[in-house]
Amino acid sequence: MAVENPKPRCALIVEDEYEFQQCLQNALDQIRSLWRVQTFSRGYDATHFISNFSGDLDVALVDLGLPDTSGSVVIEKIRAHFPMTPILVVTTHISRKSLVSALRAGANGYVSKDATSAELAINIEHILGGRSPISPAIIGDIINDIVGIKQSTHDPSEKLSKREIELLERISQGLSYAKCAHEMGLQLSTIHSYSRALFQKLGVNSKVQAVLEAQKFGIKARR
Repeated sequence: MAVENPKPRCALIVEDEYEFQQCLQNALDQIRSLWRVQTFSRGYDATHFISNFSGDLDVALVDLGLPDTSGSVVIEKIRAHFPMTPILVVTTHISRKSLVSALRAGANGYVSKDATSAELAINIEHILGGRSPISPAIIGDIINDIVGIKQSTHDPSEKLSKREIELLERISQGLSYAKCAHEMGLQLSTIHSYSRALFQKLGVNSKVQAVLEAQKFGIKARR
């Protein structure tokens, strides 16, 4: 008697960094060998797919910092078409405002891009099992955000995470993003995500502006 092949499960990845797309794919493969994965770098491409997809969607992995729209818009579209699909947010950092927005849109859990492939796999397994995982690093971001609001600090550097400060110190030293990634033991895509978060928190648009802001608040180049 022939053994029936197991049916592939369907996963949606919405993430603009190619390297991290591969990390998420590897994490899925650690859980189950047969996946049919739909991957999009832009949010509106993902929402178009969701609107026209008629099959089962077993899990969605969504970055909040997409180039064309907020990840919350994608999450809201997924939830409207697939009410029971577990949605895991993958992000470098998250503010209280972004957390509330993603929750209201329908997110079930949050995992940091600092996570290893094995940690990503565990979090995906948890969300498939009906749990709501959240990375400790993201909890720290939320606490820092709340404390920052209460203190009304005028020093934006106080809102930076340890990793963001490490990156800023290396940028101040004149290192390229590739060199920063090597020294910090991170992927280049993760460094780019940290850089975007760093610029947003400091209210700047370039490395030079970030370095000047760092000097203003006493953050110096690493020696």
